Amino acid sequence: MDFRRIRILIQREFEDIIWNGQIMIVLFSALIMVSTVYILNQFGFNVDQYEIVFFNAIPSVLGFISAFVVMYIQGNILVEEREHRTLKVLQLYKVSRTELLVAKSTITLVIATGLLIVAMIVFRYEVLHVVGGLLFSLPLLMMFLFLGTFLAEYSKNTIEVSLYGWPIIIVYFMLEGVVNSNLNTILITVFPNFHVARGFDYILRDDWTTASLYMVVPILWAVLFYLLLKKKWNASDQQNM
Repeated sequence: MDFRRIRILIQREFEDIIWNGQIMIVLFSALIMVSTVYILNQFGFNVDQYEIVFFNAIPSVLGFISAFVVMYIQGNILVEEREHRTLKVLQLYKVSRTELLVAKSTITLVIATGLLIVAMIVFRYEVLHVVGGLLFSLPLLMMFLFLGTFLAEYSKNTIEVSLYGWPIIIVYFMLEGVVNSNLNTILITVFPNFHVARGFDYILRDDWTTASLYMVVPILWAVLFYLLLKKKWNASDQQNM
């Protein structure tokens, strides 16, 4: 990797993203979502001695930032290179796929991390909990980062990224509803939603050891999507030979 090229690509992305209407809409929607979750999280009601809440504070916000912001921004800024026919130009300048991915991912993660920090401040997290929450969130952010990259590989334009992405978002938040309903079924422990919710509970209790154990499953999901992405890249390289 040429880090000078990566730096130039990152600078180029920061300059372009300010004028990217789709990205600005995503960011505006994310800020609205953080505010909505904070307001609705203050309300709840009881049914048969069970407390029903609308959202689960930061775990729900993290799910939205990961599934909506990270996946869409990563997918859009990658597929735009193909859509605007600038990918071949970058290849002529010997920009590798890895360099492009690192540059785009840096932009996406900086945006997502900034939103998550704002959300944790709004929810009155202490500094230590903010730092721990950011580290704990990385596997889920990386999972959707690879998933967004995977969508870009199969999409011809940003519209297709949206079409392919919405079913993933719907399924993720259906699982989020199951986790928040506290159903006692072992099936939900397979999905990252369960572990994110439990992990943040232990972070707020300052039980860092137990919280770190709940990172294992999100890490496995992130590795799975990376392997699928790598397999797609290998197949594309073989077709181009």
